[in-house]
Amino acid sequence: MSAHCIMILAHRAPKLFKRLGARLAPDFAVIAHVDASADRDAFATEDITLLPRSHRIRWGSYAMIAAALDLLRHGLTLEGTETFTLISGDTYPICSPQRLKEILDLRIDCIDSDLVAPASETAQRIVNTYLPDTRIGELRPGMHFLHRHLDEDLTELVAEAERSRLARPAFLKDYRYAKGAQWWSLTRATAEKILGLVAEDPRLVEAMRFSAIPDEAFFQTAIAKLDLHETIRPSLVLAKWDTVPAPYTFEKVDDIVFLKDQKRPLARKFGDASDDLVARIEEELW
Repeated sequence: MSAHCIMILAHRAPKLFKRLGARLAPDFAVIAHVDASADRDAFATEDITLLPRSHRIRWGSYAMIAAALDLLRHGLTLEGTETFTLISGDTYPICSPQRLKEILDLRIDCIDSDLVAPASETAQRIVNTYLPDTRIGELRPGMHFLHRHLDEDLTELVAEAERSRLARPAFLKDYRYAKGAQWWSLTRATAEKILGLVAEDPRLVEAMRFSAIPDEAFFQTAIAKLDLHETIRPSLVLAKWDTVPAPYTFEKVDDIVFLKDQKRPLARKFGDASDDLVARIEEELW
């Protein structure tokens, strides 16, 4: 078994997903969560183990954390695994798999994270209470108002959110809220500590479940609570945010000019229309 587990959150671009699996499988244990909204059969490949349970991941929702925790728990059961790297299905290596393995062999926690000032606007994501996994609490517009109404299930969830709201001040006295990118690589020791914290203190899941954009804060806040914040290094995943829409999708063959100067070993976003660029990356950067 490989010492390194690559964990993929897949929701689109099945052709790219399968190509990624074929390239990584010889050197890594590769597992994936397929979004409940996607055609699962389109992602089936012998190179990647698909988790049996699927979550419907909406923008800014806790479901992404639930899926990541499922992947992490499964990855820890694989014999010999020592690092766990979470990426999106639209991510691709911009260095050779062998070079990626050398980087992971360093056994360093790599995650973008900044401690958030309690009085800042960003802190309102956790100070306030949200319902991001529901139709009435969608953080991104797009749903008609006729669908934004309470039913029996939502009413029960609102009651849970209210309990979380009342408990939030005590939680924030014990935790330093931190945020960063969703994509990270963690050592076994850190992964086990995070899952231990989740098991020992249910307040972490409860507070994040009813916060805004928890996928940028859950693991960062856990790491801060575990006093590991000073030992982490930047994420291994590059994204280009200076475009509209953002992040930029790498599809043009000429994008290799930008990518070849980057230091991080992984980049996103790519898609099924990125075939020619991906082939060029494998030819010139690997």
